[in-house]
Amino acid sequence: MIDQFYDAVKLINLQVFLFSALIFMIGYALAPTVYYKKIKWLMAYPLWMESFLEKLLEKKWNVFLMFLFIFMLNAVSLFIDLASGLILFVPLIMGLWMGLNIGIITYNMLKGRFFYSALFNPVSMLELPAAFIALSFAFQL
Repeated sequence: MIDQFYDAVKLINLQVFLFSALIFMIGYALAPTVYYKKIKWLMAYPLWMESFLEKLLEKKWNVFLMFLFIFMLNAVSLFIDLASGLILFVPLIMGLWMGLNIGIITYNMLKGRFFYSALFNPVSMLELPAAFIALSFAFQL
């Protein structure tokens, strides 16, 4: 079993993985500027998604249903990131867009406090590497 995991990890190109993380971090670092300059066309989707998810939380869903919904939302997002590799330069745009969206939501929710340290939580430590892997495979496509 551990050999299968090791074989799967060997498929990940470290340089492309780090490039994906860099592209994401550039988008994340641009988020406060976009937020302060109130660039509406860049802020529309993340702020809508934040309000949509807050409305879902108010409905007091069953924990299993909420987990399943968030899992499916993340799976669709990762699939779109992976499929973006079929068109030249789209993975670059998707990586920047993802960083920007997460950055805007984080900046809005935390009011600018702990902006970079917000990336170091258990959920981010699982979801972001998954996104970087999907983007690195998209770049390799």
